[in-house]
Amino acid sequence: MNLKRIGIHIGVALLFLLIAIVYMPEVLQGKILLQHDILQGEGASHQNELFHRQTGEQPLWADNLFSGMPGYFVYMKTPTSLPSTIGRMLFFDMGLNPANFLFWAMLCMYLAAYLLGASPAVAVVCALAYAFGSYNIISIEAGHISKVIAIATLPAMVGSVIYAYRQHNNAYRLLALSLLLFFTAIHLYSNHIQISYYGALMLLLYFFFELYLQLRAKAWKSFLYTSLLLVATAGLALSTYSTRLLTTYEYSRYSIRGKSELSNSPLAIVYPEKKDSLQAAASQRDGLDMDYAFQWSYGKTESLTLLIPHFMGGGSTSGLDTQSHTYKALVRAGVPPSAAAGFVGQIPLYWGEQPFTAGPAYLGAVFLLIFLFAFLSSRHPLRWWAMASVVLLLMIAWGKNWLWFNELMFRYFPLFNKFRAVTMTLTLLALPMGLMIALWWKEWQQQGLNAEWQARNLRMLTYAAAALGGLALLLAVAGGVFFSFSAPQDNRLMGYLAQVFGNESTAWSIIEAIRSDRQAMMQADAWRSVIFIALGSALLWWLVRHPKQQAVWWGLALLCLIDLWTVDKKYLNKEDFRSKYERERFWQATDTDKQILKDTSYYRVLNLTVSPFNDATTSYWHNSVGGYHGAKLRIYQDLIEGYLSQQQWHIYDMLNTKYIIVQTPEGQKQVQRNEKALGAAWWVERWQWANNADEEFRTLKDLQPATEAVLRKEYQTALEGLEPAPIDSGEYIHIVRQEPHRYVYETQSKRERLAIFSEIYYPEGWKATIDEKEVPILRANYVLRALRIPAGKHKVRFEFKPNAYEKGQTIDLIASILWLAGISTTLFFAVRMLRSSSHQEQKP
Repeated sequence: MNLKRIGIHIGVALLFLLIAIVYMPEVLQGKILLQHDILQGEGASHQNELFHRQTGEQPLWADNLFSGMPGYFVYMKTPTSLPSTIGRMLFFDMGLNPANFLFWAMLCMYLAAYLLGASPAVAVVCALAYAFGSYNIISIEAGHISKVIAIATLPAMVGSVIYAYRQHNNAYRLLALSLLLFFTAIHLYSNHIQISYYGALMLLLYFFFELYLQLRAKAWKSFLYTSLLLVATAGLALSTYSTRLLTTYEYSRYSIRGKSELSNSPLAIVYPEKKDSLQAAASQRDGLDMDYAFQWSYGKTESLTLLIPHFMGGGSTSGLDTQSHTYKALVRAGVPPSAAAGFVGQIPLYWGEQPFTAGPAYLGAVFLLIFLFAFLSSRHPLRWWAMASVVLLLMIAWGKNWLWFNELMFRYFPLFNKFRAVTMTLTLLALPMGLMIALWWKEWQQQGLNAEWQARNLRMLTYAAAALGGLALLLAVAGGVFFSFSAPQDNRLMGYLAQVFGNESTAWSIIEAIRSDRQAMMQADAWRSVIFIALGSALLWWLVRHPKQQAVWWGLALLCLIDLWTVDKKYLNKEDFRSKYERERFWQATDTDKQILKDTSYYRVLNLTVSPFNDATTSYWHNSVGGYHGAKLRIYQDLIEGYLSQQQWHIYDMLNTKYIIVQTPEGQKQVQRNEKALGAAWWVERWQWANNADEEFRTLKDLQPATEAVLRKEYQTALEGLEPAPIDSGEYIHIVRQEPHRYVYETQSKRERLAIFSEIYYPEGWKATIDEKEVPILRANYVLRALRIPAGKHKVRFEFKPNAYEKGQTIDLIASILWLAGISTTLFFAVRMLRSSSHQEQKP
């Protein structure tokens, strides 16, 4: 056992922890980030989490957002999954959030680079570049925690796979398998399938490169053996999350990631008489999923932000100071200095093609220089895999701006069309780059360090520095020649300014000043990159001249960190941290909430003071008809587009919307009571039949849900013999018990009747019983449930018990035992074989 080597690794881990804490010292003061997505998640999950704490039951249905949806995407514990328990401990229970996310990103990238041959110093460079890429920092600030965890752990998983293929010693191959078992399971804890998918694409690309190399070397048997071991290992790790995977697979068919039942856009179905005017919208919807997926697409030119951070102006609401052109133009136009300073503090400097952005994807000029030098200098065959991975990730990030490729992927490549925000791939660019640097360094150390070698590497360094430095210098000197610095939102801003100042000439002068500031920002950052490239080139030149001096790599590590740190601090700094009291205060019930909560009956709330279908804060205290989630039920999304967003109030009535929160002209919240809300359930006198989903959905437009319903003809057999009839006095259906996944009603009727329930229809997992006898659940009014209930007095019960969850829990338990045994066994035999090998080498 090499104690010195172990000591170095422990020292590096402590260094990473120190760097993470120094970047976010506020975590030591108990401060937190009030992150948008985290707050939305807390709003959505609060009621189910509270129910779980109070009863010990796992609520699998969430009735507090979008009128009800499966709860395992809102709040779910998986106690039988051991990796899930370990993942929570590592990323949340140990504290120091969110600094610990940076720590794990650095540590996992360090491990991956070290496995592939990097020295500790080289691996530190790769780790710092990967963790401090600006998109990672921006993701932390935004609260995209599951994505951050997935990004942090992915390098260890990818590195373990490559390490297994690169080893011919069975002991090291077993070590790779144990690492893969552990880190694949920990990576899957994040439950961010999109990042896992992009990682799998890189590994698929690697598989074909490795296959080619092994076939050429006539080592296909070893390749096949390793591949089978890796597949079995990954499969075992995957199976420890069977509950999540099975429920996700089951739900995906019914979510917005699945296919709509409607033949056209919801609005085109509701208003067929406007078919011609809606044709454009309809044709867009035929490709709307693709438009939605590629809504956030990085511009090809915008990719220069990888080298020059504020090439495109930074974030959509970046700030300027009082020395800016815009501030001076505002003051000249008569704006008071304080007002002008406030305006330029939130000015729209971003001039790229995305709808909006929090900031650029910056990899670091120094790190890009090292990567390009390594690529040009290396003769390692896997350098082409690294470059191919970089190109693939970039092309995916370009989305609609590289449509010929991405449309093919979207339409024909498995699962590619299940994800949106393709710019996410930019967070992973540093992974293949860092692994390429590690492979190059190992190769470099094995070469003869003679004069010819030195001359070649100096030549490659010159090419790399000239390419990147020359490009940055060109933009620094003459960037204004190539670009207009105009943004899509400039026309809208121009109209606003023209109204404010009363004339277009003043408004135009301010727009011109904004563009001048965009140009100045780009050129200043281009000069910045030139300086960092020059400094990095000097250190690399010294490295080529003195290749054994590891101190040069520590200098490069420091330079990389300074380069990225100074950009990152613009997007995540002490101003973003708040005391825990502020989070508690954020969730305190308002007077409006308290007024509604006095009503202890069962109802839903519509909050019009926020964007109701993109905000889950209402769900913290109330059962909301709105919410915030990336995977709503498809039928409910159809209802939002076709009716709810059009304020068709009779649809809100059938969703039991009893209270509406509005804003008064004075800016105060006010509660309005909807007396037409139909309650938890009601009898209907009559019903209509629809031939298909289009007809059923369109019928809702003129439906009187209090007395009639619409069902598809497939339910005619289920209602055979049931006759329409007026509702008599004394007939009732009341809810007597309501829990997230369980509803109990009492009914009284003089004859057999059709009951409509204001609960969202979901075909998987719900069981209905009448007096403990199971009955089929019918679908009515496109989104609601219905039951045929006999005459007399009865107890009706709905309970959500999806088989996917029950089956997944059992598989999780068995797989977790095998997972732990697999890690222990592979480690035991790896260590045993290494010790045996060491003893044999020591024999005389």
